[in-house]
Order: sequence, then C-alpha cells, then structure tokens
Amino acid sequence: MKYLIMVAVAILLVACGQTEEEQGAVDHIEQLSPIEVELLYEEALASGENMTFDVLVTQNEAPVEDAREVIVEFWQEGAKEESDMIESTNEGGGVYRVTYEFPEDGLYFVQPHVTARDMHRMPLYELTIGEEAADQEKQSFVEYESEIIDLSLFAEDSIQAGEETTLLIVVEHKDKPFTGGVLTLEIWQHEDEAHTWLDTEETDVGQYEVSHTFANAGEYHVVFHIEDDTGLHEHIHEALIVDENT
Repeated sequence: MKYLIMVAVAILLVACGQTEEEQGAVDHIEQLSPIEVELLYEEALASGENMTFDVLVTQNEAPVEDAREVIVEFWQEGAKEESDMIESTNEGGGVYRVTYEFPEDGLYFVQPHVTARDMHRMPLYELTIGEEAADQEKQSFVEYESEIIDLSLFAEDSIQAGEETTLLIVVEHKDKPFTGGVLTLEIWQHEDEAHTWLDTEETDVGQYEVSHTFANAGEYHVVFHIEDDTGLHEHIHEALIVDENT
C-alpha cells in the first residue's frame, strides 16, 4: 500500500554505497517521520489588540514550507460553536502566521489545523487573556497531547469522500514502538450526533492500519484511544481533511 509520494533522490545515495534495499528502508523511515506543529507568540497577551501567532511546522527538524493548509481556530471557554477560523499566511521557513483580537479577558482555546505531506495535526492549547494571566505560574501554552505517547497519522495521497481509504498510524510509547496494545479510532464531523468507532490491526511493530470510507467531504475529528494490558489508557485528538470525490 502506498502512503506518501516518493521523492526521487535514491540514486544519489545508492551511488554512495547503499543497496537499493537499504535505501528503501531509509526512505520508508523518512516518509513515516511525523510533522511537528508548534504555536509561537511574542507579545504580552491582551484583549482588544491584534495579536500575532506563528505556527511552526517541521519534519525531522527541517521546516515544512509546502503545507497544504494551516488554519488556526480560536474560541472562548464554553463557546466552541462560535469559534473563529483564521487562515494563515506562509511567511517562509516553515512559519505560518495569523493575527487575532481577543474580544475580552478570559480563558481561550487555540487549535492549529495543519495539513501537510499527507499528514494532519491539530494540537490543542489553552491560554488566559487579561490581568489574571500575570498571576499564573504557567503563562505559556499548554498543549493537550500525551506526554508518553507519540502518534503519527498517514494516509494515501488523497482522502476522498465515498472511496475506501487505508490509514496508517505509527505509535510510540516512551520513545519505543507501542506494540501488542489496542488502538481504536473514534471519528465524527462537527454536526454528527453519532460517532463511528474503528478497530485497527497491528501490521508491523508499532504500526496499525484500518480502512474506512468517509461519506462526506470536510474536516473530521479523530480521537485515538490507546490501551494495553498494563492499564495504559491514553486519548489523542487529531483531524482529517476529506476532499470531494473528483
């Protein structure tokens, strides 16, 4: 099964003494390297002013300058249905910039939605705007991701509505492949009342696969439920972008 677009550089490395089989293994590892998403800011956070936020997207510590989509979602606590979706501008060097004005002091959530190189990341951050923020020990963003699980989601070249798609999920637990556990996907769109649950199959050490047909185009929420017989039970929230069937 093909997951990502191949880059034609193998001939250069083969010339340096690597066999095609060895180079194929290197290419596979490179393709499975996750994109990393970090939200950056410099100004003191305040309401009633335009604030600048940079989304830094990298892969293998190198900037990703060709992200397909970077949108940042802002909402106040208890008002997710009234969130603002702000499209970014590509500033180069893997930096995607948005500006946003918080209407009033309070607790807010910020969620970058990043689609790049057939991967999708949507880490969630919280921050307090206003005078109360100065009294807090933590004044930086808190990312709602597992501290012991690193999860990367890969899809075929394009996920299209109405077509079966195979998803590959690479999972690490404490920097080692997560193997022998249970990985279940919970999928829904924002307006859905019912959620779809998908059981994955471990096809290689730390690699899990599942096939699914997405009925509609648009953004889907995906929660990965990770469990094993030691009592581990982690949840990681990501997103998938599904295209119209062309």
